[in-house]
Amino acid sequence: MRFRVPRLRNIEFTAPYGSFGQFTTLEADNLDPTLKENYNRISLSEEEKTNLIVFMNTLSDAEFLGLNY
Repeated sequence: MRFRVPRLRNIEFTAPYGSFGQFTTLEADNLDPTLKENYNRISLSEEEKTNLIVFMNTLSDAEFLGLNY
């Protein structure tokens, strides 16, 4: 099997997210079916999830896109 992995550059501005565009925000719960053995939970704390999203947002460049923030 092969998967096309999207780039993370400007991820803050590239919604929707997910393989099929099923998530409108990065915060939306997106559990992979293979993780169901872990009681339907992703083994990240809320703080770790927040930190990951904050990091991914640093890969966005509003100036490059011509957005005024």
